[in-house]
Amino acid sequence: MAIPDFGPREVAAVAGISLRYLQKLFTAHGSTCSELIYSLRLDHAARLVHRRASLGTSQPLSEIAYACGFRDYTHFARKFRQRFGHSPGAAARDAVALATP
Repeated sequence: MAIPDFGPREVAAVAGISLRYLQKLFTAHGSTCSELIYSLRLDHAARLVHRRASLGTSQPLSEIAYACGFRDYTHFARKFRQRFGHSPGAAARDAVALATP
């Protein structure tokens, strides 16, 4: 998931099906392949943000964004906020607060 160009075309190729068929499969379930990819990337990012906090590292959040396949931090932060209801920075602060005895 760290490859920014990994999208529905690549999923279809790996699965050995056409892009159109992949789209039909997701449409039948009320979703899109891109939504699933973003969801997986954001779940991974949330785990990395919590790990960063529990280890007490100062890894820039932008590095986490890039490691999860986002090309720029602003787009990552917007998607993160839409998904989790708060910014990655707030998630990091909350995780630190929870980890501190």
